[in-house]
Amino acid sequence: MCAPILYRQSAVRPFPSG
Repeated sequence: MCAPILYRQSAVRPFPSG
């Protein structure tokens, strides 16, 4: 899942999503 919304949260909460 490479969504721009999820990617943004990754900056604050890096999740193991690919």
